[in-house]
Amino acid sequence: MDVSIATVNWNTTSMLDRCIDSVRNSIEAISYEMFVIDNDSHDMDFKEIVEKYSPYKNIFFIKNNTNEGAAALNRIIGLFRGRYLLVLGPDTIVKRAALDRMVRFMDTRKDAGCTSAKLLNPDGSVQFYSYRLWSLIMVFYLNTYLGSLIDCHAFNHRKRKYYLGQDIHITADGVEVEQPSGACIIVRPELLVDDGYIIDPRFPFYYNDVDLSMRIAKKGYKIYLLSSAEVVHFISSSFKQRDDLWNDKECKAGQIKYFEKYYPAQVPLLKGMYAFDGVVRKLRNLSISEKIVKLIKKT
Repeated sequence: MDVSIATVNWNTTSMLDRCIDSVRNSIEAISYEMFVIDNDSHDMDFKEIVEKYSPYKNIFFIKNNTNEGAAALNRIIGLFRGRYLLVLGPDTIVKRAALDRMVRFMDTRKDAGCTSAKLLNPDGSVQFYSYRLWSLIMVFYLNTYLGSLIDCHAFNHRKRKYYLGQDIHITADGVEVEQPSGACIIVRPELLVDDGYIIDPRFPFYYNDVDLSMRIAKKGYKIYLLSSAEVVHFISSSFKQRDDLWNDKECKAGQIKYFEKYYPAQVPLLKGMYAFDGVVRKLRNLSISEKIVKLIKKT
């Protein structure tokens, strides 16, 4: 078996059959199996999807009673048989031969622990989704008001572009990246399963792709982006169903856990940075409010 494809679904069932069909129609020469894990979706009857694909003996379905997030991928440990494991979002459409090319690339690059497809928006434009691995300075420039202000006026947004990978030349095959999106990545499964899990259970919703990338890098392997393997990605289809407050809370919690795992000595600095940023933002909002009141009084 060349590749085992794993897709975790939560309330994106309306897109799921399109994703599965794109896999079936795009693969040309490789052998594959596909696991679809549903995290207790309520958007439609999941049984309809199971029944639709019941004639295909290489497509398997697992139904969870709770939303385990990306950690649901751990359900297939001991079940999948592929030389490679390909994680694919349910909100994707795989273009022809994309997965074949990813398998062939991994076969020819023995230093590749992980390879990402080139992600496209529905209109065909490129998604810049290969970030740098998170560090304190990256948090400062991307997540704090003062950092973004300095980046804007002193660096003309160059820091943001750098950390978000917008300076990476993604037109060539085999560009080395640090942290690709988990929407479509192929990995050597032993690099993950040897840790006892595919996805660290500490990162069910956010930072699981960052953690996965860090684990691979720490084992001496590289991560590449394959521009000839194209996949259309409807960004954050699941997370858009959550309110912004929940997303912000979970994202920050995932970030802190990530620093606790890899940079424990920096956690107090991280928390202090966010505390200071909270004060700065409150002062800024207060200043804006005062200006609005003065303007109203003048009129």
